[in-house]
Amino acid sequence: MSHRFTTSTSASAAPRWRASATALQLAAALVAHAPATALVGVGALALAPAAYAQRGPAVAQPQIDRLEVTSDAGLAPGAELELRLFGTPRGNASVRISGAKPINVVLKESPAGSGEYVAYYTVKRADGLAVGQAVRATLRRGKLATVANYSVPAVAGAGTPPPAAGLRIDSFTAAPVTRLLPGTELVVTAQGMPRARGSFEIGGVASDIPMREVRPGVYEGRYTLRREDRITAATPVVASLRSGNQVVRANLAQPLVGDTTAPTVVNLAPRESERVPPGVVYVSGNFEDRRGTGVDPRSVRLALNGRDVTGDTQITAQSFSYRGQLPPGAYTAQLVARDGAGNELRRDWRFDVGAAPAVLDVQLTGPVGDVVDGRNPVVIRGRTAPGATVQARVTGLLQVAGPIGLEQELLNQTLTADGAGNFAVQFQPAGAPGSRYDVHVVSRRDGRSDEARLRLTQR
Repeated sequence: MSHRFTTSTSASAAPRWRASATALQLAAALVAHAPATALVGVGALALAPAAYAQRGPAVAQPQIDRLEVTSDAGLAPGAELELRLFGTPRGNASVRISGAKPINVVLKESPAGSGEYVAYYTVKRADGLAVGQAVRATLRRGKLATVANYSVPAVAGAGTPPPAAGLRIDSFTAAPVTRLLPGTELVVTAQGMPRARGSFEIGGVASDIPMREVRPGVYEGRYTLRREDRITAATPVVASLRSGNQVVRANLAQPLVGDTTAPTVVNLAPRESERVPPGVVYVSGNFEDRRGTGVDPRSVRLALNGRDVTGDTQITAQSFSYRGQLPPGAYTAQLVARDGAGNELRRDWRFDVGAAPAVLDVQLTGPVGDVVDGRNPVVIRGRTAPGATVQARVTGLLQVAGPIGLEQELLNQTLTADGAGNFAVQFQPAGAPGSRYDVHVVSRRDGRSDEARLRLTQR
């Protein structure tokens, strides 16, 4: 039996394949009862429809049409194998490769009801994959099963042929949708070489979805989301164009969801201008992007007074939470995040750590009735926050002769309130009866201030 090998080049590698790799399509020969023409199609490990193993006469007996296996690096450790089995729909498919350590791979039908079963496997060093090892494919449906046997063939040549002349994808786009909900139809368009076979795949959801050539070189594909599909705006979507046994691929560069609104943050802690006790402090919040693509956790940055604390912050697409020992003082938090469409959120807010400062609330007490006799010193007593700095100033409008008055500063003094917040200042009146004395006191502490005024009259 002869073995055929085909290769393909990738214009933009699919997410599950390394970008630098060129897909090497492996082929295997049917071990028993297969003619030399059993290898069909582009894939590898291909089985002719007439060569089913253990196939009974019952109509319900599942059938295996062929098995295709492609690799990005042959059988070397680290190579990624893509396995595709084609047969009866709505069954359960698996493949067993008899390496140094048997490899069992379960394949998933994608899309459901298509009869195409897909799985990916990364070759391990312990696998010891080699030419000639047995490959067994099994397709079960209910209590019935069909088994087909293959073997790993020898590699024919080490070179990689160039892609078919003109085979290319110039662009790959999708019509934006507002939500990724069951029933939403995704429409994708690829432009490239005319008269090729087009298809696209949605990572983890569906593969080999046909794309119809609606105009020369323009291919359109459609897929309607099902309830069981797990898809987000970040799910990779890849287009493929095939010509003969060559293939090129392109990734969808734009997000599936048309999102132009930035996310918001709610439930901030500490709240704006809140004062929290010293010690362990939690800085947290919740993201909201109700009709958007959701916050990308990798984009979130949190800083406190300009110090980046992102590395110590727990971050998800829904929330962020920082826990740290913060010394007393004033803090400004800066939060930056972006959603899957690149819309940016920026939020700054301020909070304080430490015991609340004492109330300044300057209170002054002067002579009874705010009247002085002009002969004795005047004592002004006050109360404010303990330890506050007090600036006291007394200005007199002094009567010196009839209606003539003279303005004069009689006191300008700085002192400190005692442990109970008490303080006192004293000045000597210097004018005639009818003179007026204005007392102005300012108290300061912890960056805050308060003031009080008192007016005295000389009789």
